[in-house]
This record gives sequence, structure tokens and C-alpha cells, in this order.
Amino acid sequence: MIVVDRLRKRYGSVQAVDDLSFEVRQGKVTALLGPNGAGKTTSLRILLGLSRPDAGSATFDGQAYSRLAQPIRQVGALIEQSTFHPGRTARTHLGALARASGLSARRAEEVLDLVDLHDAGERRVGGYSTGMRQRLGLACALLGDPATLVLDEPQNGLDPQGTRWLRAFLRRLADEGRTVLVSSHLLSEMEQLADDVVIVDNGRVVHSSSLTQLRLDAGGGPVRRLEDVFLELTGHGAGHDVVSQAAS
Repeated sequence: MIVVDRLRKRYGSVQAVDDLSFEVRQGKVTALLGPNGAGKTTSLRILLGLSRPDAGSATFDGQAYSRLAQPIRQVGALIEQSTFHPGRTARTHLGALARASGLSARRAEEVLDLVDLHDAGERRVGGYSTGMRQRLGLACALLGDPATLVLDEPQNGLDPQGTRWLRAFLRRLADEGRTVLVSSHLLSEMEQLADDVVIVDNGRVVHSSSLTQLRLDAGGGPVRRLEDVFLELTGHGAGHDVVSQAAS
């Protein structure tokens, strides 16, 4: 389980994260949603040890990322835009990462297959499309066969076919019992994928529950569109005050 507890982070005069708390359940896909600047990426960077909080904690089964015994085997991450040496092939990159992490070369081949890049494994990454780079980033995240995945906008650059593939792939990983946290701005996609939803705005959680419960709390029944509820909760739709009170 991922637990974010009273997290705070300020950059100069900007309070990026303000007393943020939520949990991510094992075996579920949890969508972390919010407007631009809501604090999503900052929270993920703190969770992954890339930024230090001013207060609070973010842990995996009670341990900060920096204290994990074998991070690559416990947590796989794809955050912001992955960068790769343009002259390397995908197979070379994954092989080098596997060796540095004490993993077998066979595992590098396995993850190439998992993300449907096996046939492109000998191509230089400099010639990859944005979607192919996203798949390679996901392959890197999966290299250690981790129980937890933290993914920041993994759908970026994917075409409709790739987006459908990713949805089914992440669903399968969660069904295997893995913990999957996905930050995204694609509300229609998250509506089809997520079990649980955490909505943040101005660095604070405005709602955290199952997707079904979110709709019920907002009124209008279980068929209520996620987009409509999201816009109301973040102050961009009608009925914001009523829905916010229901969420609290």
C-alpha cells in the first residue's frame, strides 16, 4: 500500500502541496487527478525520493523510497518525460539497466515483449515516436517485476490503439495484485480504467474514494460522468459548493 500522510511542499511563495493525504490500495488502479499545477507531479516526485517534503511522509508499506532494500524490484516508476540516449537501441538500454541492477539479460527481453517493442528492440531510440518512448519507459519501470507502479501521464503520445493496449495492460497488472498509481489528465480514459480516484486541487485532496462512490457522493447516480464531477470539485462547473460539501 502507498500512504501519503499530511504532505507539504513549498517552492518560494508557491505552496505546491498543502497537507496532502491519501492511500493507494493493493490490487487496484488509483487515478491521481487534478488541474495543471494542482500538485500531482510534485507529490509523485516526493513519493519517489526525487524531492524532499517540508513536512509529512510518503511511503510504500511503511517505508520511504530511499529506505527500500531493492527499489527496482519493489517500485517501478515512469515520471514526466523519460529520456534515453538517442544512439542506443532499446535492447541495449534495457540490458545495461538490467546489469546495473543485478537482473538477468533475459528479463530485458521479457519486458520488451511485455510492451510490444520486441521487433523494434534493435532500432535506435532516437528514431522512436513519442508513444514508443513511453512504452520503453514502461519497460524500464517493469524491469524489476515490481509489486507497485507509479506512472505519471503514461498515455502521453500513445495513439488510440496504444491507449487501449495500455488500459488493458494496467488492468491486468492490478488484477495480478499489484498496486498501480496513475497520474493523468485524460479523464475519459481514467473513467474506463480506475478503481479508485484521488482528486487534488491547489495542493489539497478534494475527494478520495472508489470511482463509484465518487459519483454517488456527487449526486446523479452511478452513471454520472467523471468529467462533470471533476470540474465541479475543482471549481469549474455548476454545483461546486454542494459537491465539495458531499466530498468532505
